[in-house]
Amino acid sequence: NKPTDKDQLGHEAFQASLGMYRNPARQYALPRIQYTSEMTRYVRKKQEAATAESHYVLGQSETATLVTGSVVDLKSSFLERAGSLTSESLGEFFITEITHTVGEDCYYSNTFKAIPAVVDTLPEPEVEMPVAEPQMARVTRNDDKFGHGRVQVQMNWQTEKMSTDWLRVMAPDGGSSDQVKSNRGFVFIPEVGDQVLVGFRHGDPNRPYVMGSLFNGTTGAGGFAENHKKSLTTRSGSTITFDDSAHTILLQTTHANKIFVDEKNGTIAISSAEEVNVNTKNVNINASENMNVNVGKNFNMQIGEEASVNVKGNSSLMVNQNSTVSISKNSIVDIGGDERYETKGSLQVTSEKNVDIHSLGETNIESDKRMIIAAQDKMYIKSSDKVDIAKG
Repeated sequence: NKPTDKDQLGHEAFQASLGMYRNPARQYALPRIQYTSEMTRYVRKKQEAATAESHYVLGQSETATLVTGSVVDLKSSFLERAGSLTSESLGEFFITEITHTVGEDCYYSNTFKAIPAVVDTLPEPEVEMPVAEPQMARVTRNDDKFGHGRVQVQMNWQTEKMSTDWLRVMAPDGGSSDQVKSNRGFVFIPEVGDQVLVGFRHGDPNRPYVMGSLFNGTTGAGGFAENHKKSLTTRSGSTITFDDSAHTILLQTTHANKIFVDEKNGTIAISSAEEVNVNTKNVNINASENMNVNVGKNFNMQIGEEASVNVKGNSSLMVNQNSTVSISKNSIVDIGGDERYETKGSLQVTSEKNVDIHSLGETNIESDKRMIIAAQDKMYIKSSDKVDIAKG
């Protein structure tokens, strides 16, 4: 608001306008602005252009050499007293418009419009800005070398290898956050060959952007008769399908990996062609009724520290072949009722130290055949009462 390119009359007109229009107006900048210095310069030049004609003159002459851009020194004559005219210079002026008129008998004259020559910026021409409307286009490239998710498109009116500059793609949600630097939101960049709709910010042909993709008769299948299916499908075929009729959600890849959520039957199924890996700090599995684990081949379980199994009902363990239990330290088995061992082969108990068998009741050791009790050292049979050894 401090113009330096005005003559005295223009400066006074500018200052008067500041008092008349006190509320600042807002409008978008036509050029692309990146730095504050660029914005300051743009606003200054915009203001200079808008106020360049705050003082102008209209004149008429018979000088045929005048053209647009000519600088002329204008003088004004006024009657100082009766019979005496005085000429005074109005200053130098820059011709911005001129109309030439010729006629018969070498008649010539012109009329012109001029502004003070001290003006640094010419007034903006009164040219109506064309308004661009949304239009169809086809994606030609999406490999933005700067990684900003932009695409190049070819408008329907462009021919051969013509295309636009890199255009931004509109998304339902997009930006960043304090924890996510980029790609926060909905990231779906159109593929090459996709049909898209291009819009223009402020209707400016210089500011196109991709509003979204459009299906056509070749690429679109719709949501079927009842519009009950919604889906997201990537270029490779990975799909998330929502079925409102069956009340299901299906996530699947092209290699038979699936997660199927069935709301109607209350089930969730996870299928993998190879492995399913779960890596986490803690895992809790809670089944209010039954739990089944079926392993076709080997089953390995490794526990770094303690393990606890609590069975409130019966427990059954069946091994069709050999079974090995290895305990590095002590083992305690606490049974509230009876315990019975039954084997169809031999039973062997071996200890590198002592073996103690203690019963608060009777202890019976029977054999349908011979029984051999042997010791490498002395053998003691001790009783608080008498000892009877009798032949059956």
